[in-house]
Amino acid sequence: MGTPRYSISEIAAFVGAFVFISGSTVSTLVFTSDTPQYYLATTIGALLCLPQITRGISNRRLIGTSSSVVGGLATISIVHAIFLDKVATFSFAPYGAIAVALGMAFAIAIFDRRMFRDLMTVVALVHVAICAYGLANFQISTDEARFDALGVGVALWGEIALGAIVAAVLSDRFIVLLASMPCSFIVIALSQMRGAGIAALIASTGAVFLAIPRRLRGSALTFALLASLTVFILFSTEISEKINAIFLLDDQYRGVDAGFSGRFDNWADGLEKFAESPLFGAGLADDTAAFTHNGALKVLAQLGLPFALFLFHKLTLALISSWKASDGPTFLSLLAYVSFAMTAPRYINFQVMPFLGVVAVSVALVRNSQTPAVPGP
Repeated sequence: MGTPRYSISEIAAFVGAFVFISGSTVSTLVFTSDTPQYYLATTIGALLCLPQITRGISNRRLIGTSSSVVGGLATISIVHAIFLDKVATFSFAPYGAIAVALGMAFAIAIFDRRMFRDLMTVVALVHVAICAYGLANFQISTDEARFDALGVGVALWGEIALGAIVAAVLSDRFIVLLASMPCSFIVIALSQMRGAGIAALIASTGAVFLAIPRRLRGSALTFALLASLTVFILFSTEISEKINAIFLLDDQYRGVDAGFSGRFDNWADGLEKFAESPLFGAGLADDTAAFTHNGALKVLAQLGLPFALFLFHKLTLALISSWKASDGPTFLSLLAYVSFAMTAPRYINFQVMPFLGVVAVSVALVRNSQTPAVPGP
């Protein structure tokens, strides 16, 4: 079977998607986000994908979902402009950015399957290289320096490393996952991003399990459970202490008594903002809603209950359809996305993670909805 030939528009879309994902990562690290360089990289990537987006017009499910999301965003942004801020000073840019991220995710979702796997392979390996460069040159700190002005970016490294692992899982190439895991997990450990670590474990452990031949999975799972139970019984104290140390449960600044770095307070503030405006939210420009370190609460606080329910519905459909289609890589990436979003102050943006989570949702809705149902992965 020969190598498939791709049209110029498909090649342009591949390059555009790569520039969009990796360009946003590099420009954020070098120039920070919300800079001309950042928007130049993402704009070039989006423009190169325009033919691919146009091609997707024939996909009714794609058009139905994307138009309803964009329509909802447009309605909410107009309401926010009229009632929450002065129309003359109101910025539609954050709402447009979400629409662009969703459009790019759907454009990637309708790639040829092989091209999609190739794209995720390149994205994974490039982000692993970025992580390796960061380890070699920036000495990601785990001490009190992480709390000063220079240390704020440490969290970003954890998200980049998680993005590398999720891209490797989506590539559906076990060798790529094996190449991505060591450096990525070191970066996550050094960054002390607990949410990213849990999400990375979900995605990578699940992918390793799926790499086992189907006929041996039952035996492998039974052996793993029995071995884990035995080890826990024999070394319960040591394991508890290790878990406590890894997740910083007694840490002065980031432990349970500190509300996990003030996360409990963030969640309470987000719920308060949601209660003030349950239908339309407080808007994307509201600082309190923006710092709600929980994706589900954040979308409720920013955009209100109706739009949040719509997004939650699409996410649930994506999980169900990827399970029915036996699409293990997509299903695991969705689980990682949900896990990550529950501990992060973001749910849709240009950053590699959560953007790849949005891509996984799009893949499940666009591709797997057309796949005959078979037993789950």
